[in-house]
Amino acid sequence: MIKEQIGNLIYQAKQGEFDVIAHGCNCSHAWNSGIARQIKMEIPEAFAVDLETPVDDQCKLGTISHTEISVPTVVNLYTQFKYGKDQGVLADYDAIEKALIALKENFKGKKIAIPKIGAGRARGDWNIIKPIIEKVFCDDEDDITIITFDQDVKTVSIKSGKQST
Repeated sequence: MIKEQIGNLIYQAKQGEFDVIAHGCNCSHAWNSGIARQIKMEIPEAFAVDLETPVDDQCKLGTISHTEISVPTVVNLYTQFKYGKDQGVLADYDAIEKALIALKENFKGKKIAIPKIGAGRARGDWNIIKPIIEKVFCDDEDDITIITFDQDVKTVSIKSGKQST
């Protein structure tokens, strides 16, 4: 089941709402903005795990790395090669799909939360990315929540309209 919420992914995960959080990463170890920067500050093990992978290696596209100790587990999805403001669309849709498949296969039975992967700093088209997520997480036992960030909101369910702060 795929759910959508407006909220704060890291806060909610640290409150125990999710077992796993995943986010899109570039292949250059650059975590200077967006949710990557927030994760780096709040759960530094996630950045350390990324640093153990080769830098600027296109072979990383579509793969994952993940924390072993942190709660929640953080999964780095390698969904874009480069980073930067003046580079157009950086999201690699094939890499997004492959990385999401790896996420699903490696974390079956876990409550997973993701931001709008690839549609923020990577400037991907959410109208392309969301159907990829729906294709990968199509089984009844899948439990994934897409969080649209709002720093002032703890949890608001878009589908049910139910709110808890």
